[in-house]
Amino acid sequence: MDNENNRVFTKFQRHVNNAAETVSADHIGAVQAALTQAETGISKLRDTQFRERVLDILDNNYYANAMFVNEVNDQSYLDLTLSRNVSFEDEDGSIQLNRGVGTGVVCSTIVQSSLGDGIRLQDFFLVVDHNIPAGSDIRYFLVDREGAKYPLTANETKLPMHVYAEVTGYRIQAEMRTNAVGESPQIFGMAVLFFDEGVEGEYGLTNPDLQRFSQFGIGMTVLIRDRAQDDKLVRIEEGKRITHLEYSPDGLLMKVITRYEDDDITSTETLNYGEYLNSKNVNEWVLLSIASDSNTVDGPGAAGNYDWKF
Repeated sequence: MDNENNRVFTKFQRHVNNAAETVSADHIGAVQAALTQAETGISKLRDTQFRERVLDILDNNYYANAMFVNEVNDQSYLDLTLSRNVSFEDEDGSIQLNRGVGTGVVCSTIVQSSLGDGIRLQDFFLVVDHNIPAGSDIRYFLVDREGAKYPLTANETKLPMHVYAEVTGYRIQAEMRTNAVGESPQIFGMAVLFFDEGVEGEYGLTNPDLQRFSQFGIGMTVLIRDRAQDDKLVRIEEGKRITHLEYSPDGLLMKVITRYEDDDITSTETLNYGEYLNSKNVNEWVLLSIASDSNTVDGPGAAGNYDWKF
């Protein structure tokens, strides 16, 4: 190296391809196997992340009480007889357009209430894991049993799409289009959250758990809200501990009833309200006391009255 005049020079040797150089077929196979394993791992991770995202949206959604999910690497809910110019790619678990075509359609199978046919469904949210290269496009539709199409906005989770017709079953239809250089959009997973009148009639509640977490063996708290009471929390399930919350007609929490199923014990707390003159000489309606009572199958257990003055 020469540092004269603050200049630095580095020697290098240009590589010239040698026809005698060979690459082992075993080496290529090992590289391909590693790539395949990596792609499989990415697909599984993407699958898990998508499922967790959908469950999180459902848990925090006041409108929906049911869901349909078609995850990555799962073709069970695709109707290939109605789909057109699309194929399933095993390498990344995506659905995309066939090579050389500009447009295509993906259709799901018919989705209906888990409680049976003929039950009205409403208030739809579409959650999608997709990749749309610049210039390409995917348009999503909800198609009812009569063939009526309703456009759905993907990943809009604030307000649902409300349909003023009676929908008892639907398909999700995705219309795909390539860009000018032929790049296809990709769909990795689709989910629809919706309101099921059968679930409402069976439970009278919004967001019942429906055992959707049991397959993962996860112990968790389930919060259940009642649409008829402005989405107030009315039930809390923590394993064998179940709590019911009761409200007055004007929305004040009046009673908390907790049942411990293993011990067959029921605890009831009654909230008492009244007027209180605050420091600004203004009367307020506040919580004054909580009466607590525990009962077993043999009769009353312990009872007490605890007063809080504000």
